[in-house]
Amino acid sequence: MATKSATAPKSKIETKPKRAVKTLAGDPQESAERKNLLSLYENALKLMQQGKYEKAHEAFNELLTDAPQDLGDRIRMYIAACVSQIH
Repeated sequence: MATKSATAPKSKIETKPKRAVKTLAGDPQESAERKNLLSLYENALKLMQQGKYEKAHEAFNELLTDAPQDLGDRIRMYIAACVSQIH
C-alpha cells in the first residue's frame, strides 16, 4: 500500500498584481471635475425618474457639452428618452 509522503512539494499559487477597480465613475483616483460631472449626471437622472422630463432634458443638454465619450453616449440616450416623453 502506497502512502503519501509528508514532504510532498506544495504547489505555488501565483498571485496577480491587483488592478484598480473601474466603474462608471472611472479610476478611484479621479479628478474633482469628473466627480462634479457625475453628481450633475445623477441629479439629471433623478429628475427623469421623478417624471420631470423637461428639466432633465435641460440638465442632460448642459452636461453633454463637457461630457467625456463614456458618458456622452449615455447622455444622448437619456436626452432622446426625455424628448419622447415630452412630445
